[in-house]
Amino acid sequence: MRALSMTDALVVAEWLNAAKGTKARTHVLGIRTHLEYLREMADTGRAGEPEFRLRHNHVNELLSHYTFHPILSYDLPSGVWRYNAVPKNARGRTVEVTHQGVTVEVNEGAAAAALARLAARGELRKVRLCEWCKENYRVSERDMDRFCSDHCRNADYQARPSFKASRKRIQKDWRVRESERNAEALARARAKSKGRK
Repeated sequence: MRALSMTDALVVAEWLNAAKGTKARTHVLGIRTHLEYLREMADTGRAGEPEFRLRHNHVNELLSHYTFHPILSYDLPSGVWRYNAVPKNARGRTVEVTHQGVTVEVNEGAAAAALARLAARGELRKVRLCEWCKENYRVSERDMDRFCSDHCRNADYQARPSFKASRKRIQKDWRVRESERNAEALARARAKSKGRK
C-alpha cells in the first residue's frame, strides 16, 4: 500500500503545483483543509460532535461535484488487485505525472480522489506546502523535510538570526587557521633556507 499512497501524494503535489492561480486549485485545497480538520477532530475525540457531522457532510458534498466510476485493476509486479474510483469527466488543468515508469494524466477530479484516499489512510501529511516559499507542494514521508528545493532550504537557513553570527564565527576561525598555516609555511621555508647555507 505504501507505493499507492506515494503515488497519490505525487499526483496531488504535482497537480497542485501545476494548477497555481486556478479556481480548481482553490476547490481542491478547500477539500484538503476540510479533510485535515476532520482528521484533527477525529484524533482528538471530537468525532461525535455536531460540527464533525456537518463538516463530514460538506466534504461529501464537495466530492459529489466530481463524477467517478469504479475500476478494478491488477498490479502484475505485486500480484495485488485494486478497486478504486477514478474521475469520469476530465475537467480543469491536466498534468502528466510519471511514477515508476508509468505516466498518467491527472486532472482536478483525480487530485480530489487522491486526496480523499490519502485522508482515508491518514496520510494527508505526505503532501505539504514548502515552509519557505509557500508556493510549491512536495511529497514527504518525514516531518523534517520542510522545503521544496535546496534553494528554499538555504534561504531559510540564511534567514535565521543565528546565521550571521555563525558565518562570522566560521570566517574568523578560517582566518585564524589560515594565518597559522601561513606562519607554519613561512617557518618551514626559513628553516629550509637556513639548512642550505
